[in-house]
Amino acid sequence: MIEMRPPGGPLRAALGFAGDHRVGIAVPVLIGGALVGIFSVRSERPLELEVKESVLTLRDQAAVALESAQLSEDLHRRRAEQRFTALIEHSSDVITILDDAGVITYQTPSAAQVLGYERGGLIATDMIALVHPEDRQQTRLFLSQASGKHGVSAPAQWRLRCRDGSWRLFENIANNLRDDPDIAGIVIDSRDITERKRLEAKLEHQALHDDLTGLANRALFRDRTDHALARLQDAAARHAVLLLDLDNFKRINDSLGDSAGDQLLVEVADRIRACCRRGDTASRLGGDEFAVLLENIEHTGEAIGVADRIAAALSKPLTVAGRETFVTASIGIAVKDDIAEADEIIRNADIAMYLAKRRGKAQIEVFQPEMQAAALETLELESDLRRAVEQEQFYLQYQPIVHLEDGRIAGVEALVRWRHPGRGVVPPLEFIGAAERTGLIVPIGRWVLQEACRQGQLWRQAYPDEPPLIMNVNLSARQLHHPDLVGTVAAVLDQSGLAPECLTLEITETAMMNDTEATIARLYELTSLGVRLAVDDFGTGYSSLSYLRRFPVAVLKVDKSFVDDVADSTDLAALTEGILSLARALQLDVIAEGIETTEQAEQLRQMKCRLGQGFRFARPADAQDVGRMLARQRSADEPALSVD
Repeated sequence: MIEMRPPGGPLRAALGFAGDHRVGIAVPVLIGGALVGIFSVRSERPLELEVKESVLTLRDQAAVALESAQLSEDLHRRRAEQRFTALIEHSSDVITILDDAGVITYQTPSAAQVLGYERGGLIATDMIALVHPEDRQQTRLFLSQASGKHGVSAPAQWRLRCRDGSWRLFENIANNLRDDPDIAGIVIDSRDITERKRLEAKLEHQALHDDLTGLANRALFRDRTDHALARLQDAAARHAVLLLDLDNFKRINDSLGDSAGDQLLVEVADRIRACCRRGDTASRLGGDEFAVLLENIEHTGEAIGVADRIAAALSKPLTVAGRETFVTASIGIAVKDDIAEADEIIRNADIAMYLAKRRGKAQIEVFQPEMQAAALETLELESDLRRAVEQEQFYLQYQPIVHLEDGRIAGVEALVRWRHPGRGVVPPLEFIGAAERTGLIVPIGRWVLQEACRQGQLWRQAYPDEPPLIMNVNLSARQLHHPDLVGTVAAVLDQSGLAPECLTLEITETAMMNDTEATIARLYELTSLGVRLAVDDFGTGYSSLSYLRRFPVAVLKVDKSFVDDVADSTDLAALTEGILSLARALQLDVIAEGIETTEQAEQLRQMKCRLGQGFRFARPADAQDVGRMLARQRSADEPALSVD
């Protein structure tokens, strides 16, 4: 019996396996072959000869196996090299190897695609020569640091010159492989980030600028204002903020459409930008509100000068939607000469702008400390006014309109009053302006119309045999241009049951003359319902009867300023008589407002003015008091009010 032993060192050495990693492949083959050879021996030849021949056979078989493994390994390596080459050929990154002097010794083929140079055309070129002059200092520092340490560096960005002379921005990392004999240099991996940076810049611009006008938006304006105030070091230096709000922009937007409104805002933005100094920041804060930051002005007059230039630029006509349009702006100015927060100076400019609007629009106001108290009072008033709408704190009084010949009541004017829970009755002059500015005039006006028509129908039902009592209701400019006005009037008439011919809507000259074509269309829509229109406060606006031919008005209300001196001033009396004569020629009724004396009433009666209104006859009164006047007039069959 033969004892089995694993192949020992001598055998392995003899086979040439020592130290060869392919022994793992050959040994199983050898052992298997040896076992088969040994245990299958059946001849009587000497054992030594049999073993020797078996070993030689096994060695030949191992050689074949090793050669096959070598071929397989070579094939795998070649395929890996091909994949690596393909990746390098099609990579968008540029890999560059620099020698100790910063000269290019190798560059991947992608450099030809990305930079436009011929393949291998940059070999032996100084890398710094390709870098933008403004970026060379930081690039030299980057390469110096990369040369001084092993491993991958932190990313750095610089611009490289393309063959066509343009510049592209790259993000670069370096790997110091100077000690690697196959590399012997600094490897720079450069990725083109030009388009990414352009997109980032575009997104950043969109985040900080107004899409419509291209001006800075509120966020950027506030940030720049904060930084400007933080840099305020020189005691003589000042910064100013101008806040602009377009006057009556909503009317233009509603009448001409959003597209025309946008076109107007773009034109306004261009004019504001043109009026600013270099280094100033022009901004659109939202809607029709703009702002300008003026840095390092010498005195307040400099800020006023910029505001004057803007006002003058806006005063020139603009062509919007093919039509010539005029626009004005109310401008508030706040100047700061010490360190403060942006919110404070912007708020002060807003207060000044608000005051400019209250003083007639198209005005320029400079903030003064005492304005803040007034602004707070106004803010409180507006807040109370909103609660008044919600809680229905309003009520109506009615002032009779009488026939000047006999004193009989021909109609009444509905006048809104506000009963404040803490301040008592607030006069209309103190809250109507605030209601108009805040838009609360629309819901207030709707309530007034509903209540007046309801009361008018009650009086009509109480005195069906009397001539119809005319109910006069005021419409503000904001109501006139509200898109739901005609529908609201129609609905109120239907709900109340009041006949349309018993309702007269009073509109001021100024409101009528805004956006003339759209206003005329709206007025004709109203008269198509059967209601009458009156021009209120005639003589205080355009004072032109010629335009009345275009407007479907039925009544002129001559302003109190004409009535005050009609009995004493010959010139004024002649002017008033001329208005009455022309009105009769146009077949318009005339109501003289603010009659306070018998002499005024008599003079107007002689001028053949048919109707009058004023304290001479009756002050505004509650519905119950007016009802008693009407009852007395009916029962006594005589004038409710004396004209003598």
